[in-house]
Amino acid sequence: MKKRMLVVVLVLSFVTGMAFYNSKPIASAKVRLSKKNVAITQGDFCTIKLKGAKNKKVVWKSNDKKIATVKKGKIKAKKIGRCSVIAKYNGKKYKCSVQVKKNKSLTPEPTNESDATFPSAFPQSSWETNVEANENDAKLVIDRFVQDTKVITYSIYNFTQNIITLPAYYGIEKYDGKEWVELSRKTNYVTANAQYIMPGDKSVNESGIESSFGELEQGKYRICVITSCGKVCAEFDII
Repeated sequence: MKKRMLVVVLVLSFVTGMAFYNSKPIASAKVRLSKKNVAITQGDFCTIKLKGAKNKKVVWKSNDKKIATVKKGKIKAKKIGRCSVIAKYNGKKYKCSVQVKKNKSLTPEPTNESDATFPSAFPQSSWETNVEANENDAKLVIDRFVQDTKVITYSIYNFTQNIITLPAYYGIEKYDGKEWVELSRKTNYVTANAQYIMPGDKSVNESGIESSFGELEQGKYRICVITSCGKVCAEFDII
C-alpha cells in the first residue's frame, strides 16, 4: 500500500512539474530593422522590414519627404541627398539611414534657353502626338483658376513606374460646340526645356493664360500638355 502511495505521489509531482515548465512564457523575437543603412538611385525603390513586429502596428515615416518617402516599408528615392526612415512600434523608434544617389541616366535640364535641347531619350517627335494618355498612367488636374487674372495652376500626376518627360509649355483648346479647337499663341517661340516627373510623383505649374494666348472670351476651354505617355487635358470655363 505504501509503495502504491509513493508511486502516485511521484507521478503527481512529475505532472505538476511538466505543467509548470510548459506555463513559462516564450521569449518574444527581438524587434529589429532588416537594414539600418540603404543607398538607392534616384527614381528607384527599396523595401525594408521591421522583423519581429506585427505589420499592422508599425508606423513608417520619413524625416525628409523631398528626398525619400516611405509606405509600409517601401522607400521611394526622389531627390539626391540623405534622410532617415523611421519605423515606430510599441512606443519605440527604429531608424534606417537613407542615401539617394544621382541617376546618371537622367538628362539634366538646360541651364538657359540658348542651350535648351530636347532630351535624347524622348525626342521632340514624342511630344507631337494627340493620342490621349491612359488615366492610369498620367493625369492633368486643375488646382486653381482665377477668373479675373486668368492665372491657372495645374498638376500633372505620374502613376507609372517610369519617369515621364514633358515640355515646359502647354496648349489651350476651346470647344466650339462640336469639337475642340486649338488656339494660336501670341508668339511661336516656346522654350524647349524639359520637365521630368518621377514615378508616383507630380509636377505643379502656374501660368497666366492671356500672356501667351491673348484675351479669351467666355466659353468652355481645356488646358493640354503632351507628355511622353500621351496627351493629358483638363477642362475649365471662362465666365
